[in-house]
Amino acid sequence: MKKLLLILVLLPLFMLSDCSKHDDNVLVNPAPSQTEAIAKELQNVIDENHITIVSVYVFNAQDNSWVNIVGTSDFKIEDPYIRVETTYYDLSKLVKFDAQAELDLYFKY
Repeated sequence: MKKLLLILVLLPLFMLSDCSKHDDNVLVNPAPSQTEAIAKELQNVIDENHITIVSVYVFNAQDNSWVNIVGTSDFKIEDPYIRVETTYYDLSKLVKFDAQAELDLYFKY
């Protein structure tokens, strides 16, 4: 009987602690307005410069260099991400971009 009572007392505590962990994770994610602003800025650059090709670079900390992951015309901004071919890149991880003949995106994960 004591075990049953103990379980009934502790069960709600575990349930509440799981909810608070979920709330903490929401605070860690970037504010929607940050990625929304980045997405709008990129869309403006794409439209103004008639960009048809996007190249993605990811920082390699081991070599301290930027690695070209992909270059393609298959891309779409889907806030908070940009889809390049079949991969989604988090716009909150975008550290810089360069738009000339193509749009070069630099991500640091």
